[in-house]
Amino acid sequence: ATYLFFSEQNHQDIHEDRVERVKKIGQSVFEVPIEPLPNMYEVLDKLKEQGHNLYLHTGGDEGNQGRKIVQLELAKYFEKRVFISEQKDKSALKEILNQIKYDPKKTWMIGNSLKTDIRPAVEAGIHAIHVPSELEWSYNEVKIDIAPKGKLITVNSLLEVPEIIQKHAQETVVST
Repeated sequence: ATYLFFSEQNHQDIHEDRVERVKKIGQSVFEVPIEPLPNMYEVLDKLKEQGHNLYLHTGGDEGNQGRKIVQLELAKYFEKRVFISEQKDKSALKEILNQIKYDPKKTWMIGNSLKTDIRPAVEAGIHAIHVPSELEWSYNEVKIDIAPKGKLITVNSLLEVPEIIQKHAQETVVST
């Protein structure tokens, strides 16, 4: 579609060999093997052990994201609680939160993207834990310019997440 759009915009002929080449390039994203984040399974096991209901919210093409979920064998952690949004933003997150009938005091977003994970969580009024990527691209460099209603924590390692959530859960019980 992009090739066709720009060909028309620039009054260029459309060549079938180019269409096929562009399709092949686009299809290549479905063939790249996916690597789990370091310690991902250990952290998911621990959160599940602690009794948390785990939900997965990912963004992008449903086919490609579904392939990644299968390849990483995530169904045992999330079961049917998987949400794939074409655009991962505040409105997509709010729609999911409304579906799951969430409690903002007990709901956390854990993610590596300030733009598509952390800022939408802060805007939605839930807790957020940012696990920065080693290499960040400029698309994700955004400021969180609103005061969070919940906790907003940045960690160095995914391994820190279960303890943070468990500690907060204990604080919530004590203060209620």
